[in-house]
Amino acid sequence: MPKVDVNGAELYCESNGEGNPVLLVHSATSDHEEWKYQIPELSKSFRVITCDLRGHGDSSKEEPDKFSVELFADDLAGLVKQLGLSTVHLVGHSMGGEVACYFAARHPQRLKTMVLMGEPAGSLASTFVMRAASLMIHFLSPERLARMSASRLFYNVTEEKVEMAVRMATKAGRATVLGDSRVVSRFQLPELSSLSVPTLLVYGETDIFKKHAEKVHAAIPGSRLATIPKAGHEMQIDNPEELNRVLLEFLLAHK
Repeated sequence: MPKVDVNGAELYCESNGEGNPVLLVHSATSDHEEWKYQIPELSKSFRVITCDLRGHGDSSKEEPDKFSVELFADDLAGLVKQLGLSTVHLVGHSMGGEVACYFAARHPQRLKTMVLMGEPAGSLASTFVMRAASLMIHFLSPERLARMSASRLFYNVTEEKVEMAVRMATKAGRATVLGDSRVVSRFQLPELSSLSVPTLLVYGETDIFKKHAEKVHAAIPGSRLATIPKAGHEMQIDNPEELNRVLLEFLLAHK
């Protein structure tokens, strides 16, 4: 199942394990590789599905001017349908969390639970960061931009973490970086006050968007908050052991 045709795009998709499906959605300028430390553990109890959003990773290259959270969310709904799934546990990181919010607003019947990791909430901080990225990408390569951003995203910077970020940003390319910047800088939380599925909000200890957690918490009734120690925005790479524990505890409680 390397690629699935969805809404006119070819989405790269991987499936590991058996059981209730957990769909992991990556962040901006990233791809399925960012979940490399979660797949082995989560797939012991669940069917773990990772995909690259259109224009990212190994999915078909699309015109970035078309990128929107609504389109990405509908792509995921199409993917869920193509895979013959009725509902999924949906886990989204950063921009992937924004996409998950619109999936919840547009396709709530497809959700079993939702986890939002480092959700920026359409904050001024996320707008500033992504607009800065959209300016710098005109002068810097995706590789150079990824290296410069590392200190903001990771709790502690190591060459291994930086190289992973560089690989994903390089594969995304300049046009996708620009497209993602527009998506994140324009994002507004959709109306989720009637959402009834169990929802977990997760932030790293030094996550640059952690201060906006209460805004997301207030927007989603009954949502829970968790903090991952010794982790920044890229918590799944900074402290995968603790994040995996938190995710499994939540997912297994609603299996």
